[in-house]
Amino acid sequence: MAYYYSPEEVADHARQTLPCKFTDIISKAKQYQDAVIKELYYGYHLASMDQINANQLPFNITRLRKSLGRYGKGGKGYWWDWLNANYPMIKVIKLGNSIKKESSLVEVNIPLDIIFASGNRKDFVQAIYNQFSESALVHPVKINLRNLQNYILSTTGANNPNKKIQNNLKTARIIHMIASELGGVLPQVVSKSTFGRTYYSGPNLQNVHKTVREAALGPCYSVDINNSVFNWKYSSVPFRDQLSYTREYIGIRDKNRIRKHLAQIVFGNTTEYSIKTIKRVLTAISFGAKSETKCWFKNSEGAWTQGAISDIIYSKDLRDQLFSDPWMVEFMREQKSINDFIGTDLAQAAKTGVIPEGYLTDLQSERGRISKSKLIAWAYQQTEQQVMAELIKCSGADVLLQVHDGVYFKTKPDMPSMQTVLQDTWPLATLSIKQVENYDYVNVEELSAHRERIRQQEIKANGGVDPITTGIHTESLAVKQYDPHSEPDWDDYQQKCMEEYYEHFPKERPVDPNMPEFARKALGK
Repeated sequence: MAYYYSPEEVADHARQTLPCKFTDIISKAKQYQDAVIKELYYGYHLASMDQINANQLPFNITRLRKSLGRYGKGGKGYWWDWLNANYPMIKVIKLGNSIKKESSLVEVNIPLDIIFASGNRKDFVQAIYNQFSESALVHPVKINLRNLQNYILSTTGANNPNKKIQNNLKTARIIHMIASELGGVLPQVVSKSTFGRTYYSGPNLQNVHKTVREAALGPCYSVDINNSVFNWKYSSVPFRDQLSYTREYIGIRDKNRIRKHLAQIVFGNTTEYSIKTIKRVLTAISFGAKSETKCWFKNSEGAWTQGAISDIIYSKDLRDQLFSDPWMVEFMREQKSINDFIGTDLAQAAKTGVIPEGYLTDLQSERGRISKSKLIAWAYQQTEQQVMAELIKCSGADVLLQVHDGVYFKTKPDMPSMQTVLQDTWPLATLSIKQVENYDYVNVEELSAHRERIRQQEIKANGGVDPITTGIHTESLAVKQYDPHSEPDWDDYQQKCMEEYYEHFPKERPVDPNMPEFARKALGK
């Protein structure tokens, strides 16, 4: 590693200034510069794109002060204080807070690109993983380096100023750097959780954007449980015949129609972003969020976090429009009934010792009482892990990565068996599968030119009218008009469920010799 100050010069100055004649000051000067660079490497991993663009990074001053030690008789002075004052590599912008677990923020005196150009992959990897105990549990995941490199090249070539895309690119580069140094493997450090779910600290594929995750895994199959929390809640209460709005939302055919309807009510359009926002709102509701109150859930690192609808839709007027919609009013009424029933049932279980004592501390509110909303989140995640374990067991495919209620397989899984096992636990739940393709590097300029040629041909074929800008919307014409809330004919309803099932998972396929007997019977094999 290159040194930005001559260790000999630093040592001469220290000998003339400090009572440190028994210290190997040249080694101390090298240790100081090495430690700062490694801390900057780790800070780069944690930093947002705004911070990086401002040449600022999170930085743990307490850790460096402790590692560099003291000088003088009785250890009255800290080496860090003297070295940083006389040979500064960073300028402190904001001091951290150990109680809030916030790092300090520093401005780097040396341009970040110079720092990274002077280092190497080994130094970077050591800086990242030195933060963790040697005894920490690690889940390694195989990285498709070529596929990830194609993503990096394509994203770099696009030169997109969008901060989220730039952050994804930064994350992809970090993962590629680590995996390149470690033989194509990314070690994911497990973060302790009593909730059944597995969380990770440091670089991992769980907390990254889906595009980066899929680029890192390469060609594979992604399987997810649709509306898993709502399906669990629906199956956990005895009054399911009264939950027509919940049943409608978790149905295969109605989910997207409802999201579009709510997006139109709130935002006046059904763009992809609007529909995703509505999906986020409904996810928060599934964990107990109401129109004006927060909900508890575990974040990507396994820590309790409070979320609220107001964190997703900032405008109170728009939130009022959403929650005054007739469909939403009835849906929220049903969710309250479900939450009240499950929360009361679980609270009684906690009082009678059914829930293990080891979990209860983590389930307490800030006032020391058992939180019903935390209990619901805990119970769901316990069930989620059990269901996912059963699905993986009958999949007959190689697992690459599990991300909560989804899993990536190297080979194509046995979807009919998985679907049958899932519906044995959650009667209305369904699975979705996506085939993830190779990420091919393309020349962005050539691709843009090709798309423009196609667009001009479409305009010519449409008599000079650009179909992209005409603003013609036919979604309302395509919506099936029926009343999903009338009391269902349950025999007919079961038949319709089977029809929907076979629509997604056709019978005409070879029989898996390892298919469970009950699955074989359900499929008429």
